[in-house]
Amino acid sequence: MTHTEIIIQDATSINNKLVDAIIKKAQRLSLDSEIINRRMLVDYLNEELQVNLKEGLYIKQLLKEAYLKSSYSSSIQNAIVNNILDNDGKNRVFNPSRVEQRVEALNIQNPQIDLNDFNLIAQETETVKKVDGTFEIQTIQKKIDSLKPKKEISITGSSKVEAIREHAFNIKEEYTKIIQTHEKVKDINLNLVDDFDKTRNKLKLIREDLLALLIDLFGDNIKASEPELFDVSKINWESFEDRYGKLDTYFSCINDNVAIFREAHQQHLSAMALSGKNEFNKFLSKTSKLANAGKLNNSNLKGAAGAAAVGFLIEGGAAVLKSRSQAKKTIAQIELDIEKMKEGMRSDVQLILDDILKLGRFYTELKDKLIPQLKLFSQKAINKLADDISPLYEQIISNQEIRDLRDSNKKLLTEFRVIEAELIDKNEQIRFNDSRHQMLTEVIDLKRPEYNFLLASMPVKPNLFYKIISPTKSINLYNETLIDWYTYCKPSVDEFENTQKDIVREAELKETNLNDIDMLTNRKLNIQEELKNNSERIRTVFSETGNKGILKDLLTHIKDFTVSSKGVLELNISNELI
Repeated sequence: MTHTEIIIQDATSINNKLVDAIIKKAQRLSLDSEIINRRMLVDYLNEELQVNLKEGLYIKQLLKEAYLKSSYSSSIQNAIVNNILDNDGKNRVFNPSRVEQRVEALNIQNPQIDLNDFNLIAQETETVKKVDGTFEIQTIQKKIDSLKPKKEISITGSSKVEAIREHAFNIKEEYTKIIQTHEKVKDINLNLVDDFDKTRNKLKLIREDLLALLIDLFGDNIKASEPELFDVSKINWESFEDRYGKLDTYFSCINDNVAIFREAHQQHLSAMALSGKNEFNKFLSKTSKLANAGKLNNSNLKGAAGAAAVGFLIEGGAAVLKSRSQAKKTIAQIELDIEKMKEGMRSDVQLILDDILKLGRFYTELKDKLIPQLKLFSQKAINKLADDISPLYEQIISNQEIRDLRDSNKKLLTEFRVIEAELIDKNEQIRFNDSRHQMLTEVIDLKRPEYNFLLASMPVKPNLFYKIISPTKSINLYNETLIDWYTYCKPSVDEFENTQKDIVREAELKETNLNDIDMLTNRKLNIQEELKNNSERIRTVFSETGNKGILKDLLTHIKDFTVSSKGVLELNISNELI
């Protein structure tokens, strides 16, 4: 099976319908100011068109087509870009202002390098330049220093506690903005280097394609006779974002360090509410038992409610009395935690400002050194390919069989690269499956007691005895209670059971992704075998019919290209900036 048959399946045949459905969804997202992820988009398309699409990289191409088709509406285009995110909830699935990943094999007859990518990179460098993270963070710090708790007069002390609690959360909210500012500065810098890497990767792929041509014509022996051409040990760069260090901030564990005052205060303020909730649960439990026993009538109902009210008043009064003695202690604890939080924040700010300075040095190196060198070489590469290599290639493929075999190799090599990218995406999907499965399982474990209680509270029909003694009243009371149960309890029951189904679905999706990985890996092996067979046939045909003098000139020009390109490909970010 090919990549298309494994991943895209029947999507190609309904491509226009998919694009129109995406435009329709984007319009709704724009009106509702709603954001969805890629998984949710695929679920929508499957439901809307009654199909069975898989997630895959082709979704990005569909979004691109929808974006271009909806040029009549900026709101729809904005929604396609900004309201449909990857499953990580962070990156956009399609973004026209970012450099696209290239996987297509080089058309040596008509070689092209998209220099427009450098225009996108130039725009990103301006974006980085305009964002002054240091100034923004210092502004937030000044605001935090100016924050003061509200002055409250309270008999119980509860409003004073609420005021100091609100003050703490206001500080935390501004603290969060500091962290978000750093993430913004880091992201736009990492986006810039990612687009630089994608642009440079196109040059790397061109180099690979030219070396593949040499193997087709000379055989694997060329690797031994020209080893320096095939040495890629210094140009197999990794993702800069993966290598860039993550800050160990106090904020990342703030809930562990400062949760004491939040939990203590929530327990303090909700004492009366919890009292009411506990009595309500007792009330529900009692009425459900009465209903199950066939003894639920208006008198019993009122009695149970009255007992609940008395319990509420008693526990509520105790909570008020307790608050008088606990308020000062609670306030002192919160004030202590505020100082603790501020101390951690000061440490984080210094870490962040140092990191922003490092990002600034990195930006300068990228803008002033790496990008200009890549752009200059790319322009020279176009001329080299068009003027020296392409004419020789035209002579080589003048033989129809060689032309057909080379065209086949071009398609196979492109599919091979698509599969490599798809495998990375599939592994990311599996990580998403695992995280969702874990999160949903935790939700189920947390809500199971409530679910069991709600099921146990479901009213049952009065037994035959009570139907005979009081047929109308017992049935009416049962119906009223049942309506209440369906109104207030059934939604929670349904939500719990749907979550259970989601857990099963997540496991099924993971299994599908694992199967796809196996099939894609097998297809990669088959492609490698086909490429090898085609290459051997090209070499045989050319040795019988081709002009041997062409090979010497072709080898000379490709050597010039690959050797000079290594200088650009081996350039990397200084280690001290990583």
